[in-house]
Amino acid sequence: MKTLTKEEMRRHIQHMINKHGLVTSQCDRPSQAWASRELEEICIPPIKSAISYAAALHEIGHIQGRYQTSRHSLVRELAAWRWARQQALTWTPAMERTCASSLAWAARNGGTH
Repeated sequence: MKTLTKEEMRRHIQHMINKHGLVTSQCDRPSQAWASRELEEICIPPIKSAISYAAALHEIGHIQGRYQTSRHSLVRELAAWRWARQQALTWTPAMERTCASSLAWAARNGGTH
């Protein structure tokens, strides 16, 4: 597992934003991040850790990943996390815990909406 600096993570996220032509805004924490596929817009926290890096990749995954038009939120979440994991330059245990926690929350809060 490669250890990335904050700057490397920031550069990678900026590259992905530019590559996909996304509109971005900033939120305070990873738990506040969101994506709008229709607007090709993401709201992500400053990239300060592997957690915020994973959150940013996940939100990009909601726009670029497969199955994002599914009516089942759990399908969309799984696909966005899969996309994030595939695109990440590294995937740490903390990133995996964030993914698992997010998916558990999605499963508890209904599979459709």
